[in-house]
Amino acid sequence: MTEGFYTSDAVRKMVKTDISRKLRDGSLDVPTLPQVANQVLALVNRPDVTAKDLEAVISHDQKLAARLIKVANSPVYGGVAKITSIQRAVVTIGLRSLQEMVFSIAMGEKIFHSKTFAKYMEHLWHHSLAVGFIAREIARLKSLDSEYAFLCGMLHDVGKPILLNSMESLSRKKRDRFYFTNELVDEILHDFHEQVGGLVATSWRFPDLLKGAIRHHHDYGDAGAVQQMALLTHVANLFAHAFGFGSYADDYPVNLNNERPLYELNLFPDEVQNLRETLPAKVQQAIDDFK
Repeated sequence: MTEGFYTSDAVRKMVKTDISRKLRDGSLDVPTLPQVANQVLALVNRPDVTAKDLEAVISHDQKLAARLIKVANSPVYGGVAKITSIQRAVVTIGLRSLQEMVFSIAMGEKIFHSKTFAKYMEHLWHHSLAVGFIAREIARLKSLDSEYAFLCGMLHDVGKPILLNSMESLSRKKRDRFYFTNELVDEILHDFHEQVGGLVATSWRFPDLLKGAIRHHHDYGDAGAVQQMALLTHVANLFAHAFGFGSYADDYPVNLNNERPLYELNLFPDEVQNLRETLPAKVQQAIDDFK
């Protein structure tokens, strides 16, 4: 140790050992799925869901209602007339987009939070939103199953906020004598996030489609029956990194002209070019709407 702090190598060893042990014995602290998010996810699975069903959920959370009305008045959704009610917001935004929005707001407020890693968590949250929006746009473009495209994209890295909070908890146990470099944090997130994400998805009883995309968005070839959605999530992730909405402090470059997964998803060069020209501004606007 130096000046009371553990060395980087000591921190790396302790963190990796701690996470590996918790994954083996099932003791990793997984927070409960926010109540509103849980209710919305249940509604998504109902074929007979109505706008009134969502309105009933939203009306019990005034803070959420205020956020939704604010977003409904954004350039992406807003019209000429100012929206001042939940009912009007439901009509303006649309049922599917509203479900996605409610779920995202609930997750952003309850899961993507950390005192030690506040900036990192914000960076990660913006990346998650970006991948969600991009996945939805690509799904629509290629006439793929878009029911879960946004949620798969938005939740693909859900293991990362859990890991950040686990690292913060371990640091506190060591009386905050840890110093986390960006390189070390990136390494921990890279090595464990898919496994932890799969654990979270199981704990929250997500549908197999959503669970598979979270667990296999990098190794989509191993996703079995949900391979297409895992591939879509992987491709949306590549676009996000290429657009500058990465999830790591030291992000990696992505050249969309040489990415095999894009061809596997049947994205043609002209489609890729159009997405590159039109999506970045839309994604940034969507992220701004959630601030």
